[in-house]
Amino acid sequence: MAFVAVHLGAGSISESRKQEYSRLASDACQRAIVPLREGVDCLTALTACMTCLEDHELTNAGVGANLTVDGTVELDASMMHGTGGAFGSVAAVSQLKNPSHVAAAMLKNGRSGMRPDGRVHPLMLCGSGAHTWATKHGFQLTEPNEMITSRSRRLHKHFLSMLEDGTSISNSTPDCTTAIGRSAVVQQLDTVGAVCVDQHGEVCAAASSGGLALKECGRVGQAALYGCGCWAERCPGARSDASGISVAVTTSGTGEHLIQALMARTCTVEISTISSVADGLRSAMHKFCACPQLSHVEQPLGGALAIGCDASCTEVAWAHSTESFFIGYAGQASRKPRVTLSRNHTAGKFTVEGRMVRA
Repeated sequence: MAFVAVHLGAGSISESRKQEYSRLASDACQRAIVPLREGVDCLTALTACMTCLEDHELTNAGVGANLTVDGTVELDASMMHGTGGAFGSVAAVSQLKNPSHVAAAMLKNGRSGMRPDGRVHPLMLCGSGAHTWATKHGFQLTEPNEMITSRSRRLHKHFLSMLEDGTSISNSTPDCTTAIGRSAVVQQLDTVGAVCVDQHGEVCAAASSGGLALKECGRVGQAALYGCGCWAERCPGARSDASGISVAVTTSGTGEHLIQALMARTCTVEISTISSVADGLRSAMHKFCACPQLSHVEQPLGGALAIGCDASCTEVAWAHSTESFFIGYAGQASRKPRVTLSRNHTAGKFTVEGRMVRA
């Protein structure tokens, strides 16, 4: 049964903008579920979904993403296919309007085996190397200034003025929310991501991000890194169905926290050994919050969106230690996508929610 789920970032999302986010999440789901119903493969459908998310100025991905401390755009994106674990990613790119497209192309190339000359296809490319590869494979480069919107310039100027005034800017909060001291919080969407399953039971996952506001040039977040931003796999599983389950995960939050916890892979391992996707995410979040590598962090901030699919049903679930997480999803038989603004009202804790959809 075809199914797609998207997220617009784990962080702090204002109720006043809920309607805007709802429309975007719904539109992104529609971009994938319509072709999925027609039998299109999961990678093609997921790429269409990510295009919708990256092209929208509200998101911190593609056009309008956060700017570096120098006022430039540097984007990260990755995709993974559940069959064979094919993966592709780009990092710190400034001239790719839709970095997820190039990540998808790299994934496809990697599935074709060795190059004719015996060299291995790259899993990940950064900066100018990614730009060169993209042009060789038919992608057009965009002028860096075309990626910057008036809103992203305004936010950048605001953050810089805070620095010049000597105000502390805390990057302990996730990519979608940069706290300035303790008095002001600017709402900026985080890593966007999506997961889907097609009618053949194949799964894909994707992540795309502009990273932290005022990040150092060359910084790479979890959205580009293997095992951190997204994961898709056919797992043996613990369910009664001997064929196991297909799992797809995409993560969001403070990239440095998620990287040290290998969050996407950790979620997949937990889901594959527990009969419920929601319970698997709960176990993964416990490990994330207690991660030894994050013992110096008062509260690791992150979230994950996942699906688990077998012959009888698809389960979608999400978990986050941030204040909020915006989710949208749609199934093959859905009349329209469902959207939800998940809230975590207990500081220092996390929340988990899930839904079961029968085939």
